[in-house]
Amino acid sequence: MQAPFTGTYSSQSGEITGILKQMKDTFSSNLEAAQSTEAAAIKADEAFMATKLEEHTTMTTSYEQKSAKMGENDGELATKKGQLGEAETSKADAETFLANLAEMAADKSKEYESRKLLRANEEAAIAQAISILNSDAAFHAFGKMDATSTGSTGASLVQLRAVHRHLAGNQQAANSTRVAATKVLEHCSHHSKRAHRVMLLLQAGNPFATVLTEIEKMITLIDAEEAQDTKELNWCNAERETNDATLEQKVIDISTIETQITDLTNPIEDPETGIKKQIGDTEQSLETNSENQKAETTARREATSTYSQAITHSVEAQSLLATAVKVLVTYYNKIEKEEMSELGGALLQGKQKKKQEPPSTWEGSYSGQSSSGNQVIDMLNFIAGEAKKEEDAAHQAELEDQQSYEDSMGNLKAEETSSQLSLVSLKKSLADKELELQSQSEALDVANREKLTIEQYLAQIKPGCDFITTNYETRSSNRAEEKTSLQSAVTLLSATPAFKAAVSEAELTALGACKSLCLGSNRTHVQCEACLADVTEPGYCAGHPGTEGC
Repeated sequence: MQAPFTGTYSSQSGEITGILKQMKDTFSSNLEAAQSTEAAAIKADEAFMATKLEEHTTMTTSYEQKSAKMGENDGELATKKGQLGEAETSKADAETFLANLAEMAADKSKEYESRKLLRANEEAAIAQAISILNSDAAFHAFGKMDATSTGSTGASLVQLRAVHRHLAGNQQAANSTRVAATKVLEHCSHHSKRAHRVMLLLQAGNPFATVLTEIEKMITLIDAEEAQDTKELNWCNAERETNDATLEQKVIDISTIETQITDLTNPIEDPETGIKKQIGDTEQSLETNSENQKAETTARREATSTYSQAITHSVEAQSLLATAVKVLVTYYNKIEKEEMSELGGALLQGKQKKKQEPPSTWEGSYSGQSSSGNQVIDMLNFIAGEAKKEEDAAHQAELEDQQSYEDSMGNLKAEETSSQLSLVSLKKSLADKELELQSQSEALDVANREKLTIEQYLAQIKPGCDFITTNYETRSSNRAEEKTSLQSAVTLLSATPAFKAAVSEAELTALGACKSLCLGSNRTHVQCEACLADVTEPGYCAGHPGTEGC
């Protein structure tokens, strides 16, 4: 039979406290290890991100420097190409101008020689006329005429009446013809030095051969001058037509180039939609994107750290609660077993002989707080369940936040990649358009210089071309009138008996020693021909068998 309880009650709380302290020490050690591990992981991640950001910054800087260098190289290449084109254009312009200048110089040189010859002939004629007018015969004749002695009729030296001496019939006819030729030349002598010169020769009584020779020279010079004027007129017309058309085309080209420059400048510089504005917006978008990535990464790290701490605390709390519940359940189960054992002993003692009862101390066996302990256990289990719910909710929230973070980062990365590709494309487009703009600007400079060169050339030839264009018809008409007068004078002089006699006399003089053999109809006889050829008659007949007398 169980003896009455006489020992000292030893509470189990000391054991529970020891277990809890041991668990607390274990959890503290685990927490410190987890915190140390997390801190090391965060530090490594921060170092990794810092390294990657530094590498990204370095690569971005290198990319921008290389893009800028490429743009500078493209611009310098375009400038060099433009300078080469400009130099080649200037060289071609200089060569063209030199060729035109050489041709103009040659034409002017020929014209100068022709004019020098004309002036020399004119000076010779004037000198000859002066010598004639200064002769004693001229003074003797002029002193007897009112027109040349008193000056009442002007400075005309034309002989209008015969001298006071008897002239032979042929001489009178020659004088009469000379006066007629002089009258023909007189009406155009006021604008023709050549006609005036011939008129002076006729007045001076020069031999017909000399006068006719001078007239032939003058007609030749008139034809040459007419050809030269026609050549200059045609040249001026052709040059003006060609250069006016070229100038008009240059004006059109300049207008077209200016339009193209405007069309290139607006897409680049437009404050709303220009390429530079788009590049600035894209760069700002990339900067904002990078800041958003950094902000979301920082926020995610902080949320992860908070989540880790919450889970650690939750797990620790659940573990502590489970341990406490286990301890309490074990303890209260033990108490319940002891109560059951005591109840069985009491029943057994009722059948035995009653012994002396000990003094009354308390009623019933000690069961502690078993009735309230179950409530505590239920409460601890409820708290553990709530902690588990919080843990599950934290896991779900962390999963959702991580998914949202990954989705957001994926979108930001995709947006960053798209913006970078767009930035590269925009910068390439800007470089291309700036290169094209540089080319168009250089083309505009070249076109303006070419336009100025054409305008200067047209201004250079304008005085001479205006003169020949304005005076060509008048000069041509005057030359035609002058040539007609000279030809009429030739016709009149050639028809005079004196001229014919002079021609016959010249022919007879040319016959020399053969004159007696060549008179009259004998001029075509072998005797005359053989004598003139200074060969024997048989020898001449051998070479000219059809000659009369062979």
